[in-house]
Amino acid sequence: MDLERETILIIQAALGNKAEQNVFETDAQIFNIDGKNFLFTTDEYSSEDFFRDDQPYRLGWNLVIATISDILAAGGVPSCYGHSMTITRSWDHHYLSEFCEGIRDCLESFGTSFIGGDTGFSDTWKYTGIALGKVLSPLTRNGANAGDIIYMTGRVGAGNLEAALKMFGSNPVLKSALQNSRIKFPHRLKESGLIRKYATACTDSSDGMLKALMNIANCSNLGFEAESLHYIKEGLMVCKTLNLDKTLLFMGESGEYELAFTIPASSEKDFLDEAEAGGISISRVGKMTDAKEFVLRDNGQVINFSGYDLHARNYNDISLYIKAISEFLEQFPGKNPKP
Repeated sequence: MDLERETILIIQAALGNKAEQNVFETDAQIFNIDGKNFLFTTDEYSSEDFFRDDQPYRLGWNLVIATISDILAAGGVPSCYGHSMTITRSWDHHYLSEFCEGIRDCLESFGTSFIGGDTGFSDTWKYTGIALGKVLSPLTRNGANAGDIIYMTGRVGAGNLEAALKMFGSNPVLKSALQNSRIKFPHRLKESGLIRKYATACTDSSDGMLKALMNIANCSNLGFEAESLHYIKEGLMVCKTLNLDKTLLFMGESGEYELAFTIPASSEKDFLDEAEAGGISISRVGKMTDAKEFVLRDNGQVINFSGYDLHARNYNDISLYIKAISEFLEQFPGKNPKP
């Protein structure tokens, strides 16, 4: 059971869902004012999202990227931004200043302005980002067709690497090898312009790449076959050090906030030519299929995620979640736990 999904359904039923789309079919909701369409998204982050918080500038930057990625995935551009911060009293003036500078610089990179927010204090930090955007070419998760090609920006596993380094950073091997490994999520404003031109469906990988592909497949009433995943190299090293299967970088729900999208096979050449001309780097992930199965092909091994129903938010102890998804992989013959 997906506890988060069930909770959202209860809330929507009680409040009345008057959005332009089903709440699960788009990353940001479209709303209309005076005949013009806009986008709205809001997300809350805390220690449960496993962002490392020892570098405040990067934390501020990453939280903005994580919020605005929904606007890009829905086919828009951000126009204004607000937030609600609950900060811990351990954040001194220097920390808070650098944190806000990260927010400011990230917003400036999008050409977006900060319009205000709210601030509170607690023993632990929480951050709620709020973004409004302009709709340029609406994108949802439910427009994919069988045979469409799946692409993504960036590489698989940056968010799960960040989570692993926070959880296991005291490991002496990881500490020495990755002391300078700092995840700063790139913004995909340029890439989103090309994606809007060609994509049939799009979502961000805020809950990891597996959930992103499952969302597109479920909303489009299709299946997928993924292959040739391009993992972040530091993530592969961490998996090897911890004796974990590299597929956890694909399965884990600490997302990399990249854009996962589908394009028609007939448009692939034009799409790739335009991406190359624009200096845009993207990775081919696989294809959508009529068979309603979720399949990953990896070095001759076939992993079928059909019926997969493990969700991080259902576990009070994240180590139990990691154990559960690792055990799921063990059912597939020949699966090697090391990359």
